Amino acid sequence: MSGPTLTVVIPTFNQCALVLECLRSLGAQTVRPDCTIVVDDGSTEDIAERVNRDFPDVRVLRLSNNRGFCGAANAGLHAATTQYVFLLNNDMTLDRECIAELKRRARPDTIATPLVLFKDDP
Repeated sequence: MSGPTLTVVIPTFNQCALVLECLRSLGAQTVRPDCTIVVDDGSTEDIAERVNRDFPDVRVLRLSNNRGFCGAANAGLHAATTQYVFLLNNDMTLDRECIAELKRRARPDTIATPLVLFKDDP
């Protein structure tokens, strides 16, 4: 699919299992993001090693200390080089069409977000 370019930025502090599940849902997309950046916000878990091993196409940005969600999100936003950025919490899994729909609906000077549902009560 041609069209706008999109980076997914996933800030995380620990929670390696959640990040890996989130990345698996990105891997199952019908349209893949152009870039994915996991921002490791000073975690004590070895998130970078697991992500690099299991998802070699994902970029890991390691922060030396915990800056909090906003600090980690901003670091990821600054590292992105695409037209659009999708800021994604580490505990999210995506419908297979999520990235395709975001790209399809992207318009200049707009902000968009997908509908968020609870897994246990969609």
